[in-house]
Amino acid sequence: MPGVAVHLSVAKRYIEKHKNEIMNVRDFYDGNILPDMQGDKEDTHYGSRKSNDLITKFREKIDIKKFLEKNTLDNDINRGKYLHLVTDWEYYNNFLPLDYLKNVSSFEYSKDITFTSSSLDNFLIDRYKLTTDMISVWDELLKLLEKWEQEEIEKYGQSPPDGRMIYSEQEIVDFIERISDTHIPV
Repeated sequence: MPGVAVHLSVAKRYIEKHKNEIMNVRDFYDGNILPDMQGDKEDTHYGSRKSNDLITKFREKIDIKKFLEKNTLDNDINRGKYLHLVTDWEYYNNFLPLDYLKNVSSFEYSKDITFTSSSLDNFLIDRYKLTTDMISVWDELLKLLEKWEQEEIEKYGQSPPDGRMIYSEQEIVDFIERISDTHIPV
């Protein structure tokens, strides 16, 4: 999944490109990270994770239509959640290299995506000038990041694990720019 830095970068660029659409910027930023922080991903991403096939699992794990059936986009938290789901859906369906996904196990993918995200986080933080005061849920996020790091150590023996870069700095920047052009329906 795209990491927190990717989601916040997309949100920041969206705000910059779509002036006057977002009234409560902090709510919008929060909405962009809350789906990964709250409970079961099937509930927060409105999809299914039942398939053992990596590609099918990714294609079915986000259901934007179901999100829109259950939520309105009349507040900036929900607008942020909507952009989060669009970012995830595009990431899994149109960004990650299909040849890579066809030839990697779930475990290898998990290591590689963790390695890639960890390797690019500081680059994104610097490029997009991401700060902790952008979100109101920073303390909760910090605890969750610490928990995820401990899980990585238990699973891989270290955090971040050794892995392969799945995509480059320029590829993630191009992705962020493309997704931040998304129109959020009202």
